[in-house]
Amino acid sequence: MENNVNSNEYSERNHFKNSIKGHKQGMYFFMITSFCFCFLPSFLIFPLDPGTEISDYIYEGWQTEDGLPHQNVLSISQTGDGYIWLCTTRELVRFDGVRFTSFDKIIAKDNKTTHMTSFLVGREGNLWIGIYHGGLVRYRDGKFTTYGLEESLSCDHVYTIFEDKKGNVWVGTEGGLNVLEYGHGKFRTFTTADGLAGNHILSIFEDNQGSLWIGTFKRGLQKLTVKNNKFRTQTYTSADGLASNTVTCIYEDRAGYLWVGTDNGLNRFKDGQFTTFSTGDGLSSNYIGTIYEDRNGNLWIGTMGGGLICYRNHSFYVYTSREGPLHNYVSSIFEDRMGILWIGTIAGGLYRLKDRRVAIHFDNKELHDGIVGAIFEDSKQTIWLGISNRGLAAYKNGTLSFFTTEHGLSSNYVTSILEDQSGDLWVGTYGGGLNCFKNGTFITYTEKDGLSNDVIYSICRDRKGNLWIGTRLGGLNCFRDGKFKTFTTKQGLSHRCVICISEDSRGNLWLGTYGGGLNRYNYRDSDFTVYTTREGLSGDYISFIYEDREKVLWIGTYDKGLNRFEKGKFTPFTTKEGLYHNSVYQIIEDDKNNLWLGCPNGIFRVNKEECIDFIKGKTTSITSFVLDRSDGMIFSRCRHSFQPGVLKTGDGRLWFPTINGVAVIDPDHMKINRVIPPVIIEKVKVDDKTINLNFNGHNEISPGKKKFEFHYTALSFVDPGKVKFRYKLAGFEENWVEVMAPAERIAHYTNLGPGFYCFRVKACNNDGIWNETGASFGFYIKPFFYQTHWFYGGCALCVILLGIGIHLLRVRQIIKRERKKYEKVRLSSEYAEKYLKKLLHFMESEKPYLDPNITLHKLSKEIIIPDHYLSQVINTRLNKNFYEFINFYRIEEAKKILTHSKNHFTILEVAFEVGYNSKSAFNRSFKKHVGVTPSDFRKEYNGGRRSHAKTALSLPGHPEHS
Repeated sequence: MENNVNSNEYSERNHFKNSIKGHKQGMYFFMITSFCFCFLPSFLIFPLDPGTEISDYIYEGWQTEDGLPHQNVLSISQTGDGYIWLCTTRELVRFDGVRFTSFDKIIAKDNKTTHMTSFLVGREGNLWIGIYHGGLVRYRDGKFTTYGLEESLSCDHVYTIFEDKKGNVWVGTEGGLNVLEYGHGKFRTFTTADGLAGNHILSIFEDNQGSLWIGTFKRGLQKLTVKNNKFRTQTYTSADGLASNTVTCIYEDRAGYLWVGTDNGLNRFKDGQFTTFSTGDGLSSNYIGTIYEDRNGNLWIGTMGGGLICYRNHSFYVYTSREGPLHNYVSSIFEDRMGILWIGTIAGGLYRLKDRRVAIHFDNKELHDGIVGAIFEDSKQTIWLGISNRGLAAYKNGTLSFFTTEHGLSSNYVTSILEDQSGDLWVGTYGGGLNCFKNGTFITYTEKDGLSNDVIYSICRDRKGNLWIGTRLGGLNCFRDGKFKTFTTKQGLSHRCVICISEDSRGNLWLGTYGGGLNRYNYRDSDFTVYTTREGLSGDYISFIYEDREKVLWIGTYDKGLNRFEKGKFTPFTTKEGLYHNSVYQIIEDDKNNLWLGCPNGIFRVNKEECIDFIKGKTTSITSFVLDRSDGMIFSRCRHSFQPGVLKTGDGRLWFPTINGVAVIDPDHMKINRVIPPVIIEKVKVDDKTINLNFNGHNEISPGKKKFEFHYTALSFVDPGKVKFRYKLAGFEENWVEVMAPAERIAHYTNLGPGFYCFRVKACNNDGIWNETGASFGFYIKPFFYQTHWFYGGCALCVILLGIGIHLLRVRQIIKRERKKYEKVRLSSEYAEKYLKKLLHFMESEKPYLDPNITLHKLSKEIIIPDHYLSQVINTRLNKNFYEFINFYRIEEAKKILTHSKNHFTILEVAFEVGYNSKSAFNRSFKKHVGVTPSDFRKEYNGGRRSHAKTALSLPGHPEHS
């Protein structure tokens, strides 16, 4: 049903005089891109994994609030240039993955109300639209042509359209079957008088033998062969085993089975025999709306009321609104060239199905609303989880077992886990000291036994069998032969808060502190060497230490990026160098020389070789590959965890704690999108008027135009929200403008002087593969008569004749004109509302206000909204400045904690928990917003009763208070 549509792209040129050569290059590139896009090799595409449960796919939806013009999506297809097209009941819609463009001027000749019923992408660039009470409409080259009764169409109530292998267009109506033969301009009609079983046609399909199958309303299924302008027919009805005589859809699979959907069940037809499937056989509904087979041989069935069904391995798998966001009335199914499955629904909008890159284990329900902070795999392949307020959990053979204070654990807040050489498990807690799990029994060590502090952040066992314990305020402890030895600032430790501990391959013990930088402990001399920002470390708040297989040390910080340490030298990597995020919570290495890092916005990967190339000056930046909610994470925020905070299992999979369960990725089997995205300049607006785009010749703009808009896009549907752009206007600017995803995909310029210009735009897909050629549009702004060379010559002559005064006046005019600068267009009301919704959703779902170091600039980068736009939305739409806005959320979060009867946090710990750096700042802000102090608020809520329990939570990302 799909054929390529030839289209031209205009490529780069350095000067307008070389435009013809540039245009030819652009045409060749676009033709090659279109060819590759249509005939992609299997290793480049993203078909759904046939072994995945239907409920495990990622379902992303678009409704009217997301820009979809209408909730009823009747048909979906893709044109040769890569766009996805949707037929809704009211409009024809083009979709680039981010923006919907409506074509709502399809009106029948008698100007009756448009009600679309069907859609077909035909060959030679034709788009065919069926309209109820409006006939057939063809859209081509920006023009609509209507075919109705005057063109011999038998009835203007069109229900279905189909193009056969010869290019003939078949149209099913309430008044018979019509065919517009290839190369002809009028229709031939077939009705019951010609042997048709019924005139009300609902579906048409051509099988591999060239026979046409016709589905009718209440008249059954008919096989049709046309020879010498005469019908040869064979009709099948319920008497022959058809589930119903109303046939809604027909499809032939690759095995040669004909699948027939009806309003009362599904039929499979082969060798003259019908097999019927109904709800008793596993269908969720007997009313079948559409049938489609993907490239892996999965048969997808859309039902009216029963959601989506996948038929594979002789079984039906059902997905309805009970299992997720998909609407139950499925009207259309389509697989695009990348293997992505699109689902259209009645009243439910558009959906996209794709494989998960991130699997989620142990979500919050399984963990009884606890959050994983530590994760460890022992020698028996049991995975242990340290869970906030829910104790210790063991995962083995698909079973999750819990150990809490009821089993002898000293505290239900587990922070760190370690196995010693004897196979005993050591468990650190927040406030409950150290536990040894031996032979099914917990043995507890606390401050009473010599431990310097009962709040433990990390545990490490060195090669000598010593156990090292990092605490919140008690420094470092060494445990051997049942005794503790303490190291604090008196012994040379740079800070009493030890977040992470790691022994390298040379036997050095490395300690990360919260505020005191990095420490190296020398066993022989029992002293500490301290590394801080003075020695080149990017930040003194250390979150993670990791040694890779090349014995290079990598150090993560809470807000200053990643550091590489080799031969006594630190090399920092931050967002300035291309790192995705400056908060690095976890670091681990895969088997392909990549580092994977956890951060507040997801999990991202950097290549170590690329980092080395950056150090050597071979590249100017590094590339980050990001996984987030669009890849299957429930929440993209990783947990700033304790130790160990990340796990690599024997099968190579990586396990990251998040604020909702554990995210698991498989780097060895992850599909990478290597398809270069086509880049298109969709339209150019000059002073708010769209101009005709001529990519094969000169584009002249009359003088005096003030405002220029370039609307561009890139077609990559695997994850269109991660598509990035670079653009520049040659002749006006030298450097590329970086546009981070998501973006409005419009470039604005004002007050351009006369001359030659070329707008260029490039794009990369979700995995960072760039289309370096991109698209370009060249144009010439004509000068006013007084801006031409002959006028300047005349002025010079006038200066000689009339005096220096006129000459100086003219020079001042030229200087004034040359000093005019680019004026940025203010944020539109539409985008302000869009950004506001995005901001409020991000604040509720990701809780960035919990970060004590949050700034407008940092929030701008996390939410990907420019600083000035974000500030404008907060100020004008919410009537608050940035810090009033952040403090509002922090105080609301504090009120929840203070009013929770099971939480026994001190006021200081509440302040730290919600993002404040000091108790006094928290008290002032709380009283300002609530009217009373936090203490009074808690007393009023709890009837004056206060708790002094010592199990309150203070995450390691908060500053120390002594």
